[in-house]
Amino acid sequence: MKKTLTILGILFFVASIAFNFPTKTIAAPAKAEEVNWMEWDKAQAYMKQTPKKAYIDMYTTWCHWCKVMDKQTLSNPNVVKYLNENFYAVRFNAESKEDVVFNGKTYKYDASRKAHELAIELMNGKLTFPTSVFLEEGFNQPQPVPGYLKINDMEMILKYMAEGKNKTMPWTKWQEDFKPEWK
Repeated sequence: MKKTLTILGILFFVASIAFNFPTKTIAAPAKAEEVNWMEWDKAQAYMKQTPKKAYIDMYTTWCHWCKVMDKQTLSNPNVVKYLNENFYAVRFNAESKEDVVFNGKTYKYDASRKAHELAIELMNGKLTFPTSVFLEEGFNQPQPVPGYLKINDMEMILKYMAEGKNKTMPWTKWQEDFKPEWK
């Protein structure tokens, strides 16, 4: 009996140490099937370290087609992978009331237009939703693409922008020659 209690005591002691031993917590990586959405400040910090193009998803909470595009296009594994590899991605509610500091300027909510000043500027004043805004390295030359984009349309535009074809080839020529690969 004494031997059994000693063995149980040792097992209890070892088990209590094992279960209470501090372990290093490792953050789970972002799911591969999700776009790595960033806040403006994080995207700007990364842009300073490693410049690359930016993709801005301009949406509103009430926009039906924004939700459809999010569910069908921006969750497609090919779109997600390509966006994450080639762009800094920012999702921005165009009706946000929070101030945003972008490229050294503070942007605010414009109550008279019921939209954020940054959205107004990046969309060239044309507030239609959803709108995909593409920016060159350093957040230059905003190129808004209004409307819902299906997967193949998104593929064509993403590749046109990421590969720099927008600087060397007219869009109509790119459209004629483009062969979609994503489904």
